[in-house]
Amino acid sequence: GSLSFDDASSSNNEEEEEEDRLLFIVDPIDGTTNFQAGLPIYAMSIGVVALPSSSSSSSSPEVVAGVIFNPTLGEMTSAVRGRGCYLNNRRLQPPQQQSQHELPPRTSILNQSLINVGFPISKESTLQASSKAVAALATKVRGLRMVACASQAMAWVAQSKFNAYFSWDLNGWDVAAGIVIVEESGGLVSKMVVDDEDGMTS
Repeated sequence: GSLSFDDASSSNNEEEEEEDRLLFIVDPIDGTTNFQAGLPIYAMSIGVVALPSSSSSSSSPEVVAGVIFNPTLGEMTSAVRGRGCYLNNRRLQPPQQQSQHELPPRTSILNQSLINVGFPISKESTLQASSKAVAALATKVRGLRMVACASQAMAWVAQSKFNAYFSWDLNGWDVAAGIVIVEESGGLVSKMVVDDEDGMTS
């Protein structure tokens, strides 16, 4: 199903209406299939989204805080917008920024990258897109992984265990916490839109 930020209940108090409202997006078990199989790659995630008031200058919701907790591994990755990213209350340092002339060639960066690929099989179109991505990347990267838990994958990107993660057909509760966590760790989060041969958008 789709997730709408407008589903948050509004307050009858006019003073509260003028303030940003917070929407908590909770996924009690992300990686349900892993959890059911006894695999330790699952997590609980909570993303906090600021919903701007009608008088706010901000026109769109923004994820302002997030927590991803893997109880089996004892890892809690958390972030608050503008305050950095933490693993078990220890601040994660963003990767060192290099000047443009110091950067290695892009092929070299890709060659050294460990990338997690989402492999949703709910639709034929996403299965084909995932398969094409795996085929295109397999021989060009250090390694591919498929942990089948979006929030855990994003936490590991923030911790620099993965260099990148991409997937299709994710819901708001899959990525809300991870968005701010990755960004506060110095990473980039973007939405990709892919039109397949059937005109489907992923």
